[in-house]
Amino acid sequence: MEPKVWLHTAARHYCIKRSFGYSAAQLVYQYATQGMSFINGPPLPPSASTDVSPDFQQLFHEIQIDLERAYPDDFATLDDLRQHLIEVVQSAHGPLFEQNMETDSTHEEREQFCTYIRQFTCDAAHSVDPLPYRRYFSTRELERLWYRVRRKWNVETNSTWYPINVNLPEQPANILAFQSAWFRHNVPLQALQKLFYRKGIEYV
Repeated sequence: MEPKVWLHTAARHYCIKRSFGYSAAQLVYQYATQGMSFINGPPLPPSASTDVSPDFQQLFHEIQIDLERAYPDDFATLDDLRQHLIEVVQSAHGPLFEQNMETDSTHEEREQFCTYIRQFTCDAAHSVDPLPYRRYFSTRELERLWYRVRRKWNVETNSTWYPINVNLPEQPANILAFQSAWFRHNVPLQALQKLFYRKGIEYV
């Protein structure tokens, strides 16, 4: 990996360890067995531990989401990426912020993370394990995607869809709907990835 990818990956690792207590190996296992669903708040596995309070865990989870809205190649230089990561850490809002209850400890957590980002060097990169690819859409990207969905399938932004919404003017053709839990149970993630790969689809 190039330096920008190392730095971005290291920042993601920091969030994951401070929010969920996962190691890289545990994270890869979760991706392989549960796909993306676990990231929204799974119970910690028995071997995982974290000394961070639930409010801080949520803060780091929010930081991680914001980190993953951008990709390292979006930035011209390593310093540009480093500055962006620091701004994300300083501006992310957790539950304590929403309640106007942020404390000195909260600011210390943010500053420790910023210090880690500032001091991260290429020499330290070799100790960073790769992570599975994941990126959240930005607000602008979501708006463009919902516009395309609305034009093609007549679905309003963030509204229910087929088959829940029975009041659609016409039912969409060539579409099947599955309960996600049963689908994941009967169709292993690896099988779905191979199907996409054969169709030339690299990212979903």
